[in-house]
Amino acid sequence: LDAFGRYAEILEAQLHALDRKTPDLERFNDLSRERAALAREIDAAPRPLPDAPELQDLIARIRDRIQGCREADRAVVRRLGELRDETARALDGLEKGRPARSGYLGGTASKGGEKLDVKL
Repeated sequence: LDAFGRYAEILEAQLHALDRKTPDLERFNDLSRERAALAREIDAAPRPLPDAPELQDLIARIRDRIQGCREADRAVVRRLGELRDETARALDGLEKGRPARSGYLGGTASKGGEKLDVKL
């Protein structure tokens, strides 16, 4: 149960890393590796017999934690999609503004790129 709780905490931390004004992608990636390692640990753990009456409460609590993990995982995936869309829109805006910038620079392109004469 503790491992499932930690898994949910990692998912929440990932979402928090993405929800910052400037997403902390390094932290998100670190947490992704931690989450993957924990998932392997959970998958490798021995399973109690589900029909044992004394384990029914534990099983119900684990199911609740798993549901929380699923919801947090969906939130992380949704936020990643939003960030991808925001980035695509920003890149489109930059691309659409290219002709205006080229016109402003007067077509002074060279092999190194465009130049801007800023003499006062």
